[in-house]
Amino acid sequence: MKSAMWFALAGTLLLPSTGFSQPRGFREGAGHPVLGTVLMAVSLLDLSDAQQAEIDRVVDNARARLEELSAPPDADDETGFMEYFCSREFTARGMESMMNERLDRMRLANGVVAEALAGVHRTLTPAQLDELQSIHGEHRERMRNRLMNRPAHRGSH
Repeated sequence: MKSAMWFALAGTLLLPSTGFSQPRGFREGAGHPVLGTVLMAVSLLDLSDAQQAEIDRVVDNARARLEELSAPPDADDETGFMEYFCSREFTARGMESMMNERLDRMRLANGVVAEALAGVHRTLTPAQLDELQSIHGEHRERMRNRLMNRPAHRGSH
């Protein structure tokens, strides 16, 4: 059972926003990779129906707020940046302004995610938080051991 938990947690850390089949409670990254990672870890816990309902409410609220903060669909940052760069009106100050607007949206999104994480945290019992900490510590140790036991890379001869 623990090996299955490790595999699920490792997958969370490596692929937080993929669409593969997820355990109960995981919401395709929930609109943000950090929130998705936490939700994947929390999904390893034995949550009550009431806890799951509260987490779902918190995540749905966060997802809606994140969608409100996102740029309009026709204002794709990458395309917008390149179009502006290619234009004859390009200036460093104009590009900086575009980049700062994007950064402002990201900062607001970070606040939404932080609030959602606080809501999920409040939903968990002290025993569940201890279990998550244990899972995380054991996972970190396994990853450290894996890296230390990896054969030294030898360049091609």
